[in-house]
Amino acid sequence: MSAVEPAQVARYAQPFDLIIERLLAHGRQRDDLLVEVLSTCPRPLAEVLARHRLGRYRVTQKADLSNPLDVYRSDLARPEDWIMVGTHDTPPLRAVLERWRPTGESARRAEYLAARLAHDPEERAALEQRFASDQAAMTTAMFADLFCGPARNVLVFWADLFGLSEAYNRPGVVDGANWSLRVPADFERAYRDACNRHEAPDLARAAAWALHARGLDQDAQGRALVAALDKQHGGG
Repeated sequence: MSAVEPAQVARYAQPFDLIIERLLAHGRQRDDLLVEVLSTCPRPLAEVLARHRLGRYRVTQKADLSNPLDVYRSDLARPEDWIMVGTHDTPPLRAVLERWRPTGESARRAEYLAARLAHDPEERAALEQRFASDQAAMTTAMFADLFCGPARNVLVFWADLFGLSEAYNRPGVVDGANWSLRVPADFERAYRDACNRHEAPDLARAAAWALHARGLDQDAQGRALVAALDKQHGGG
């Protein structure tokens, strides 16, 4: 791949340079800026992102786990990236998991997530088996994975949070249902009920798994926090 000359990067970066200049002038930080780079990232854009230490989106449901260099893999994220299970333009996770079930993708995801969340071989094997057989556990594991690092910025799309099966938007399709879903007015009860139906991610358990994966449950404070999180939704 041919190199991009500094003068070329400078010309391409002019709009970004202006945005960053005004952002900092108003007392904001680079981390306040989200750059929606998805599957493709042309070389000039990559150079500009590096110039300003800006990250990209990592949409984990879209990762090709057979490709160790796939841009959506959570383990390839950089600290400045934004990581998420899905966006307004992707199918809801609940529908994605249903689609994976009759294929080999559920097994591949179970193996990958268990490796992300457990270091002990026996614990990893147990988690892999659990994720492969329990869709609710897989849902929660997909969210726990977001908090394992190294990406510092986590985005949770609300339809995935509430375990909806309806798509918020179908890109490129004219449909009166697009953009029409709304957060329930009684959102606390709606989320709790979805968890009880094993449709929504258990965020307390996801946080506990992520803390364990990062070794942050080793001291008294960490153990107490994980115990409190586990107790919130019944342990496990």
